[in-house]
Amino acid sequence: VFRGEVAHLLSPIATVIDEGSAGGISGQVDLSALPLGHAPVMVTAESLDPTQTHHVVVARRIVGSDGLFSLYPLPAPQTGSTSYDVVIAGAGINTTIVRGVPVSVSTIGTATSIQSGAIPVTTAPTVYVDLASQTPLLPGGARVTFYETINAPNELPYVVDSSAVDPLTRRLPDDAFALSAGVIKVGDYASGSGIAFLAGAPLEGAAGYLLGSEGLYRTDTLAAAPTPVSGNASLPTLAYAPYPTLPAGAVSGTLTVSLASSAGQYDSGFLVVTVGNRVVETALIGSTLDAGGGAVSIPNLPAGSALVPTAGVPYQVAVRAWSSANPTATYVRSAASSSASLGDSGVATVTVQVP
Repeated sequence: VFRGEVAHLLSPIATVIDEGSAGGISGQVDLSALPLGHAPVMVTAESLDPTQTHHVVVARRIVGSDGLFSLYPLPAPQTGSTSYDVVIAGAGINTTIVRGVPVSVSTIGTATSIQSGAIPVTTAPTVYVDLASQTPLLPGGARVTFYETINAPNELPYVVDSSAVDPLTRRLPDDAFALSAGVIKVGDYASGSGIAFLAGAPLEGAAGYLLGSEGLYRTDTLAAAPTPVSGNASLPTLAYAPYPTLPAGAVSGTLTVSLASSAGQYDSGFLVVTVGNRVVETALIGSTLDAGGGAVSIPNLPAGSALVPTAGVPYQVAVRAWSSANPTATYVRSAASSSASLGDSGVATVTVQVP
């Protein structure tokens, strides 16, 4: 909530895929068993992380009201095919996983059909979770991921759902994030024919999830143990997410923001630290603004030439400020005139003048 209203900080992620090295997966989900106004159903193409410890999202789409979906473009080899596992999930439904869907170079119209008929989804109880207060707080640009694992030998966690944290409160959307408390239905791709599914509770237990976190210039970090989720929308289960770790060779840096403003002009505000318009960290600065400025320290930022060769990570800083007595008329946005690179020393300073 920003200035009394629900607001968003957009953090775009741009990717480029050569259509000559792309394919896709198409299909349909039978939504007829779900109630009117059901939560969105998501379909995700996943593959193993390079560390071979968990699955990661390659592409994710919302299933249309007609149940149709298309996962395109997906990286595909010039010859032969590569395989993806498809996860169909959402609050209020049993998660469905189709393993080993082959993808070769194709157009969106000739993508691999997951099966000839619609894949049925069935209802499941809904539970709610939020993030507990923890030290240190997750970065303002972090994303929390909820994993479940098929209860069978040699299986690795699948992404069932995920959400960016609120960049100011470090909680989940609406302070109560909806998840399914159902079973996992698993089947193997059958060359486009009907898939035989088997259902069972996840390895994490009924309504159990393994929490993970991630962020820009950080590695996927999974909790050591699952969290059972049983809360409702009014009283969600409070869970702890691991702090996302830095990749090998990176250092933990501190950016000092020298903030200048007129004492008493603003008493509310926050600053946003970004890289390439993607949010990395935020900080509340109301008291600093009210006092006429000062130094604001932003610790635990990814830094070092291992992340960005030579100079390190170039950070940009912008400030939103206003007076709580009249937010609409006093709201201003200011930005530092240049970026500040956090190199191997792990320290840098930037100045922002708030008019």
